[in-house]
Amino acid sequence: MEKLTSGKGSKRNKQEIEQLEASIKRHRWHIARLEQITRLLDNDALQHEQINEIKEDVEYYIAVSYTHLRAHETLRYLVCRL
Repeated sequence: MEKLTSGKGSKRNKQEIEQLEASIKRHRWHIARLEQITRLLDNDALQHEQINEIKEDVEYYIAVSYTHLRAHETLRYLVCRL
């Protein structure tokens, strides 16, 4: 994100930063829910039927997150990750 805060096109970069921060916030919310599910499973507090009910939602979140991540992997993002 440091790369996005300087240079030309700072208005576009600011919008991009805001989008990334919103995405991070959503991911953190989902991660917290997944951690909660893990604790419930560890404590045998989640019934088998409940697991099947949320399984599709969890798989969808993972698939969409992965696809979204790959869609933004331009050369600039790949270089930043190195």
